[in-house]
Amino acid sequence: MRAYRLFVAACALWMIGNVLGCPRPLTIHNADYGQVPDTFHQSVQTYMEHYLDDPSSAQYRFVGDPVKGYAYIRGAMELPEFGYLVSVGINVKNRMGGYVGEQMYTFLLKNHRVWKLEEYMKREIVQDVRPSRPTEYGVEH
Repeated sequence: MRAYRLFVAACALWMIGNVLGCPRPLTIHNADYGQVPDTFHQSVQTYMEHYLDDPSSAQYRFVGDPVKGYAYIRGAMELPEFGYLVSVGINVKNRMGGYVGEQMYTFLLKNHRVWKLEEYMKREIVQDVRPSRPTEYGVEH
């Protein structure tokens, strides 16, 4: 019986965590996504110069255009940062002079700010969401 209670409590905590960790449609709809700078390619390259051994040898491959999205920059318990997500493949030379192979990175762009998202950071692409409106028969989706 005790194991059953622990199981129910764990399930309840898991469900609450998942519900609280996701922004609501109204929040997503009204969020400030900022602007994508026309020079976002250059912004990403400038950001990565500080992290690469040989930035002049870097080869960048931008996968698609930036799309609206959000990411938990400061952890899952804080509010997400809204902006534009872009995926970039980067191939760079190592200290021995050989290319290491393309590695994929995801960046969040907002106005003139750039964040490199780590693998563990939750991120979501936002579809055009309309907030729900109450009607006399319930909630319209």
